Amino acid sequence: MKNVLAKSLAIAIICLISTGPYAAEVNVERLRQTMAHISASDLQTSWELFQRGYDEIRKKHSSNAISSFETGLKLNPGEVGMRKLLARILEEEGRNPDALEHWRTILALASSDQDRQAATIAIERLNSQSESTGASSSSDQDERKSNPWVLDFSKCERPKYPLAELRNESTGTVTVELVINLNGVVDQVRVKKSTGYPGLDEAAKVAFASCRFDPAPPGRTARLTASAQYVFSLE
Repeated sequence: MKNVLAKSLAIAIICLISTGPYAAEVNVERLRQTMAHISASDLQTSWELFQRGYDEIRKKHSSNAISSFETGLKLNPGEVGMRKLLARILEEEGRNPDALEHWRTILALASSDQDRQAATIAIERLNSQSESTGASSSSDQDERKSNPWVLDFSKCERPKYPLAELRNESTGTVTVELVINLNGVVDQVRVKKSTGYPGLDEAAKVAFASCRFDPAPPGRTARLTASAQYVFSLE
């Protein structure tokens, strides 16, 4: 086990030096500290979470798969295969900054040319999209200043506490991102920061998706993107 970890760390450090700025933000030292203390039990659990996440993908339960992969990577951050699947799902869900972070880590850890090439292509694609979005966001910010659109979340129904999560006494804070069209209808909801419990995340998504806001102010031509939080508490 020590030889395997040492080899992985050597590869990570070599890749960090040789792959340029894309890998510069990956905290290899932190990964090294975590990987040096992986137990056989953690490896087994991470593999089980890998399998569970893959099964959730086949069932098209993205939020469940993301939760399984994120938990598995906390136990075994050097598992490139699991990290690749997570990065792809996050990108499909529109969570490009999170996906970009994982692709950078993959680039630093990858031991095969195929993985390094896939990571490089993904990073270039996401960086390009980010630059494009940044330009449109700047325009949208100008429009928001001249045409403020105030959202009244008091009109939204509170998320219903899932019975299973209630029985397990699951709690947490979820952050969601809403895309609202000019009629005040929510077109899209995605989880930006999970509670760690897929049931709670899904309940929040359902509730926020049903929100109805006042229409956009006169002259506004672009949809509004806004963030909101909800705290699931048993108190």
